[in-house]
Amino acid sequence: MRQPTPLSNLLRWHRDSLVGKRPPIHENDPHMGWFKVRMVRGGPYVPARIWIDREICPLTGELACDERLLCEIDGERRDVRREWAWLSKNPISKAEYDELCSLRQSIEAMAATHAPFNLQEHVIRPICP
Repeated sequence: MRQPTPLSNLLRWHRDSLVGKRPPIHENDPHMGWFKVRMVRGGPYVPARIWIDREICPLTGELACDERLLCEIDGERRDVRREWAWLSKNPISKAEYDELCSLRQSIEAMAATHAPFNLQEHVIRPICP
């Protein structure tokens, strides 16, 4: 019987990173999570994620095929093993990932991922009375 890996196990590295535990980073051992990266120095952060692809039989709850990690950076599929060492340096929460995705859609200048960009110039700050 091939049981799916529990999500709590799959997200352990990411959770530990967010709370400052500094789990080890091994080049050939990527982990699930949400990340932010820059495509070029000084460019805007872009959202990245690593997730699990698996098929679970609805009748037995067993794996119907092997589990595999997939990677996406700025909406483009990438090789998870090739990108892992780079992504692992900037884990972010799911909420931060969602916010970054939203910013990328609402601020036109962030679409130029290969050009320097200062987000502070585009953030609307509330005016204090």
